Amino acid sequence: MPEELTHLLFEKQIDTEFRIDLNDSSDGHPSQPDESGSNIILTLTEVKPLGNHGGQQRQPFSLLFKAPTSTMLQQGTYHLTHSDIDIGPLFIVPVNQTEYGYLYEAVFN
Repeated sequence: MPEELTHLLFEKQIDTEFRIDLNDSSDGHPSQPDESGSNIILTLTEVKPLGNHGGQQRQPFSLLFKAPTSTMLQQGTYHLTHSDIDIGPLFIVPVNQTEYGYLYEAVFN
């Protein structure tokens, strides 16, 4: 059974790599191969708790990832893998482009 995904769990993973296998996107977007073929590496750069969580089981939070400029992912659901966390499908949104690459955000309510 996968562990509960909380901001505390992800805070331990800042500056680590998450992999997206573009041949396994969960939203039906066509594969977008990068220079190496079918994977994009995202680096977790920020974990941010969000607002009052009232009666919710977990505190809402957002994750910010950076990725190289070689490929821009469209907004959608992708299967992320990490060596220490069983994540599964995650909805990510491109939020910015910098000279170093693209930034993507995922929000957990």
